[in-house]
Amino acid sequence: LKGHRFHCLPRSAIAVARCPAVPGGAAGVSRPSAMAVGTGSDEDEGAAADAEGEQEGLPGGWQDEEERSQLLASCQPGTPDEDRVKALLEIRDKATYPENWEPLWADAEVRAALLACADPPDPDFGKNPFADEEPDPPSDLVRTMALTVLVSLATSPALRLVMAEDAGVRNACVCNADEDRPALLRERVFLALSCIALGGACADPGDDHIPLQPPTPRACEVCGLCPCVCRAGEKVDRTSDMDVCNAMMLGAARGQPSRIRADICGTLCTLALSSVQDPSKVWANRA
Repeated sequence: LKGHRFHCLPRSAIAVARCPAVPGGAAGVSRPSAMAVGTGSDEDEGAAADAEGEQEGLPGGWQDEEERSQLLASCQPGTPDEDRVKALLEIRDKATYPENWEPLWADAEVRAALLACADPPDPDFGKNPFADEEPDPPSDLVRTMALTVLVSLATSPALRLVMAEDAGVRNACVCNADEDRPALLRERVFLALSCIALGGACADPGDDHIPLQPPTPRACEVCGLCPCVCRAGEKVDRTSDMDVCNAMMLGAARGQPSRIRADICGTLCTLALSSVQDPSKVWANRA
């Protein structure tokens, strides 16, 4: 072989080519010596060690524990929005790699930080004069970045099943889909709702138990008021399959971007053709 072609061969072929011919063997047939084999093995071990050195770090894409702690601390309530957005951008970059999806979601502190940043607005915030001082809720930009990370994680079919059962994810998606939310935030929410719907969050969204016409309000037998205020101040649970389906269908309303409406319709089509879900239960929702 000529020099420039010789260097293009694989390492194993080069080792064989350099070996002496077998005495008494066929012409052109050679056998690798023990030294050649040993040299190749040493080189492979060195390459493997270098690869392991390059992959040093914590699962989830963290360089080290210090980086992880700093970013999670920047996501906590009470931190300036600028710092929270920067930290979420770093986490979003890590969530773009499929090998980081499961480690990030498996980290309880990362999950808590993302859900805290995606926490929807509380209509009763600041109205209780006897409540302890609370940090300001996250801004809409912080919520948008947190939902963006959740959408990236929900791309994984395995995580999609787990996230569909998480009450915090459901609450963040459903409550941030309301019509008074910013357009960009709602787009991220509708993408997340489509993902968790495919994971089983719309398994039984029927609303046949709700009358078409609400009954005439009557005075409560306990508090004597109409409407009843017995549960005033309590958080309303919006994590049912029906709530998820109703919130997702807001993305198919007239006036929404065509790409979002197409995504919602595609999700409904997938659910209707699914072999693991009962389509009749999906169509039991009047939305």
